[in-house]
Amino acid sequence: MSCYKIKGVRPLSALASWARANKVQYFYFEAFDESWKAAYEGPQGACWGLWDKNGLLKSGMRKVFNGRRMPDNWSDYGGPGNPAIEFTAVPPYGSFANLQGRVLHVDPAEYKVAVFIRVGSGWWTKPTWAQPLTPIRADGTWECDITTGGIDERATQIVAFLVPASYAPPLAAGGPALPAELDENAVAKIEVGQ
Repeated sequence: MSCYKIKGVRPLSALASWARANKVQYFYFEAFDESWKAAYEGPQGACWGLWDKNGLLKSGMRKVFNGRRMPDNWSDYGGPGNPAIEFTAVPPYGSFANLQGRVLHVDPAEYKVAVFIRVGSGWWTKPTWAQPLTPIRADGTWECDITTGGIDERATQIVAFLVPASYAPPLAAGGPALPAELDENAVAKIEVGQ
């Protein structure tokens, strides 16, 4: 039986580099390839080892063991590109469901989402004035409760701004327009109207 050849060891190098950078302990799953595992785990099961079945270190592993680090390719979710924000689930008019979205091409720890809804003729901060920013999860996704008071389920417009985590957005309390400073401080914006 011959094991699959994987070009390079980028996945393992990336994991090891990320773990070292974030001081996370990790371990290797399997030391040696073992042919008998193919009967239980399929052909890939025989190839989990860092060394082949003859005890020879697989190509590229020496670099990992020697502490070779890859450049940070994990902080900017979605890889290189311009910062972006999108909605993945917009609650329909009359619903109490949460607004959901994701961001791309930014470090989620460095940014937050400022959400505003238009109800009647006024704009409101969501989820609350006490919590005007929505955190972004490590995978780039976020979720905001936009029905925290009044008749919020009747919102006709929703806007989300991707802003630096340190930014303190102005609070919207029923005014007819959102402050221009939101656009000036956001690196990305998305909106939907009904």
